[in-house]
Amino acid sequence: MFSFEVSDNLCDDEVRIRTEVFVEEQGFVVEFDQDDDVSLHIVMYDDGEAVAVCRLIPDDGGRSGSLGRLAVVRSHRGSGLGRLMVEEAESVAISRGWKELHLSAQTRARGFYESCGYTACGDEYMDEWCPHIMMRKTLGDRSGTSPQGGIHRTPPSFRSGRCSDPGSTCGICPGVSRRERVRSRRSP
Repeated sequence: MFSFEVSDNLCDDEVRIRTEVFVEEQGFVVEFDQDDDVSLHIVMYDDGEAVAVCRLIPDDGGRSGSLGRLAVVRSHRGSGLGRLMVEEAESVAISRGWKELHLSAQTRARGFYESCGYTACGDEYMDEWCPHIMMRKTLGDRSGTSPQGGIHRTPPSFRSGRCSDPGSTCGICPGVSRRERVRSRRSP
């Protein structure tokens, strides 16, 4: 049976999974950062064993946020847990009144996030050695009628690979360069 824990603090289970997936398997160097101090941390347990994690970083005065550091342990990959983690993160975001989530997806995971209703906004860029792309999704409220539990999947209109949605609250799509996004993510 799956359960979720949401916390303001980075826990040992999350550190272990993120280190295993992002540092040991994928070779990232900068895994833990100042964003961990202000994030909501979500850990999924399968009969008491931590199997997946992600974090939510609030921004834009509490109207939106960033989904990141989504990782599933190797033994549980391919079983739909990544999608369950995204759905749980979206549920937590909606419960806090967030209207939008954005994320920096590894380009190889773009199809997964698109299948979860996220839309690319902008061009590919490098984060450490790995190509990434910014993506965003407008969230609905719990009274919504969508079959995905009230999460509306209405992508914005795009022009020339840039987000042209004037209602976007993510603050990253319109008018922000890739260099600025990477710099803001990495600066202390």
